[in-house]
Amino acid sequence: MSPEGGMLLFGATRDDLDQARSALADGTKRLTVQRALPQKSYFYFRDSGTVADEIVKESRGSLRASGEKLFFEAALDPADDGYHLSVFTNAARGFSENQEKPASTGTRQAAPSADKPWLAAASVLSNMANAVSGADGQKATPLTKDERLLMGSGTPWFSLVGRTMLQKSTLQAIRDAVAAGDEDMRDIVQALDVAKSYGIDDDAIVSILKSVGMVLGGFTSVGGNPLQGGYIHVSGEKKEIDLLAPIIEKATTASGFPFQSVAEPGWTVLYTLNEPVGCVVGIKDNTAVLGLLNPDAPRSVPTLASRMANLYEKEDLLMFLNLDGKEFRKMVIGLLDPDGIWGAMVAGEMGSDMPALVEGLKCLAELDALEIRATSMDRLDLSLYTMNPDQQELDKLTTIGQKWAASQGN
Repeated sequence: MSPEGGMLLFGATRDDLDQARSALADGTKRLTVQRALPQKSYFYFRDSGTVADEIVKESRGSLRASGEKLFFEAALDPADDGYHLSVFTNAARGFSENQEKPASTGTRQAAPSADKPWLAAASVLSNMANAVSGADGQKATPLTKDERLLMGSGTPWFSLVGRTMLQKSTLQAIRDAVAAGDEDMRDIVQALDVAKSYGIDDDAIVSILKSVGMVLGGFTSVGGNPLQGGYIHVSGEKKEIDLLAPIIEKATTASGFPFQSVAEPGWTVLYTLNEPVGCVVGIKDNTAVLGLLNPDAPRSVPTLASRMANLYEKEDLLMFLNLDGKEFRKMVIGLLDPDGIWGAMVAGEMGSDMPALVEGLKCLAELDALEIRATSMDRLDLSLYTMNPDQQELDKLTTIGQKWAASQGN
């Protein structure tokens, strides 16, 4: 380690430091880095082949290297509106599932997932990467507007929508992992078996699960008391999505709750529930949805915060996530208010913790939004947007904290 001007040089040997000084003095001696990201501050790693060989070795024949040298780049830059982190790596394309099964040795080989569960996940990931890169002959396409279902009133505080890149080989890799001893994925295999009993085989599942999404916001009610709601949705080929209709009908009937079948334009089937909790389940065009929302949600469209609205309009995304700080704090404040409906319900068990929770929420006062975007399996962008704290919001939190402290005798 040695200082050099305004820098501090690190090296394993003195020769490393001498070479670094020489490169600083002569630009032709510097390492040329083929960067993929625009930020100025970055970390770059390029594998000589050692890491890839070790991963293949540890997989015990389940994975094989593609021959492409692994590299990883992470870059971060502060900006006036927050912080922007990007990650670029070819790791998802660096491996593929080994189609040549290892020769039998007469003894049962331990599965790679038995002691290293991440290897099973790597096998699944490599199958998904094939879909994105087009290695399977069908390159993944960005999310369409139809796959970004919006319903319900109010303003959502969280949204996540993504392309699944699911293939039949992915499902088979999961089954193989479970057969080899991976208990973590056993529930998935059981769910696949249940689906098959309803006539939904692996081909249908792949066609149904083209994309998945979750939106938190809007309104539902529990026992007549208003509460923030949310819903999940899956989009795929309409023919296969419609296979879910009889399952939805059977599930709502067997639930014992008074679901109502509703005829609504654009909906293949729609069932709503008002009591004991607001609920909506059905199929709209090529999307199946299940939500804790009031029955009028299918006829409503939410108002989106500006950053979330931008994501719903972008046409090149395979996945996006947005957490709106203002709406999130508004939702939590409503739950923490001791004078509110839900405050009385948590006063008993959690009352003593409420002052600390309120102070913790103040720490998020500068959060405008958290956003994650992916346009490929190679690149992921994360943005943390900041804002000036809202003094009225802080004053409200202070008042709530004081009320909780007083209720606990503090």
